[in-house]
Amino acid sequence: MDGWILVNKPVGMSSYDVVSQMKKIFDTRKVGHCGTLDPFAAGLLAITLNNATKISQYLEGEVKTYEATLELGKKTDTGDKTGKVVAEKEVPELSKELIESAFSTFLGEQKQVPPMYSAIKVSGQPLYKMARSGQEVARKPRVIKIIELSLLDFNKTTITFRVQCSKGTYIRTLGEDIAIKLGTVGNLVALTRTGIGHFTLAESHELNSITNQTPLLSIRDALADLPKLEVNLIVAKKAGFGQQLRLDTDENMVVVAFQNEFIAIYEKEGDYYLCRRGLK
Repeated sequence: MDGWILVNKPVGMSSYDVVSQMKKIFDTRKVGHCGTLDPFAAGLLAITLNNATKISQYLEGEVKTYEATLELGKKTDTGDKTGKVVAEKEVPELSKELIESAFSTFLGEQKQVPPMYSAIKVSGQPLYKMARSGQEVARKPRVIKIIELSLLDFNKTTITFRVQCSKGTYIRTLGEDIAIKLGTVGNLVALTRTGIGHFTLAESHELNSITNQTPLLSIRDALADLPKLEVNLIVAKKAGFGQQLRLDTDENMVVVAFQNEFIAIYEKEGDYYLCRRGLK
């Protein structure tokens, strides 16, 4: 059984917990997920099964949308409500104009330093394990992109916002940086992923409702945002063997197809297109 499924991950479970449950439900060991959600977070988690794990990286690379609630005045060691309070600071008087002015400074490409409490590995060791043992190591900034940052609600000490961002963006870190921009400190008290590419939370399945009879989405569905290029039989055969191609397109990355059947994902490099992932 090949395909993938959108799951509404509940608060309290790790992404790995969901993967483990999917392995049992669908009786397969080849299961992956596309973009980790912290245990304290909820929302959209894309789970791939069997042959569909080939396209995990493309789902993972899709733009993500979140809704988050930021508590101002308290900083925690994890950047969210699960951590220990390590600093407190007075919260300035908030206004819609003040918050939106701060938000505007985060739009576009920027560098973000990943938090210590993350799954990124340094010398083969996850950062969160180092953090739990009291270690602090230097982390290289990563280039991220904030596409949208919108205010949904606020009161004296909390701000609720929606953010649309690139792969690799840590919303906990963004929340802390927003608090600093407002002249205080903060931590996330709620986080929900509401979108992956054009897929939304409304399309997902509640975890306790999934059975081995639940319909799966196809690889074609997962790659719907990539341009499709129909080729002739000669080119299709070359693509099937992963050979480099000259393609009549200006797109940087395409799904090569023959008679509407997906063959491989190709990416432009110089004058040629190179095979990045076979799909057959």
